[in-house]
Amino acid sequence: MSMLLRRCAAVSCAVLLASAIGGNETTTSDSSETTTSSLEPDDQALQEKVQAEAAKASKDGTEVHQGVYLYGDLVIGETVDSATACKQACKNTADCAFWSFRITDNRCDLHKEDAGFDDTSQDWLSGTSGNTVHSET
Repeated sequence: MSMLLRRCAAVSCAVLLASAIGGNETTTSDSSETTTSSLEPDDQALQEKVQAEAAKASKDGTEVHQGVYLYGDLVIGETVDSATACKQACKNTADCAFWSFRITDNRCDLHKEDAGFDDTSQDWLSGTSGNTVHSET
């Protein structure tokens, strides 16, 4: 799933994210299109917020993927306005290589190393500072 968001364009990013986290299903019947959702209302609202933030970040030139970096912490719980602002905070922090932004409360965590990644955390977007090269295993 994280690979889907790595280099998505602003327009397609939300579509890729929706399919990656089990978003809306579309069915066609008698030349009319019906959209149904398999998500609970709270999950649907979160998905929409994540899609919007991912598209906004992509438009700003910030590469994102869904999930959260674990361990290697430099700064935990800084509050910022967006994923793009979290990336900028990482770029401006010595030894910061990776960042994670939680959509639900605008929490920004900065990390010095990739000591683990949880791609099942649906309310986080993450990326690199641009100061280092990130290679996934």
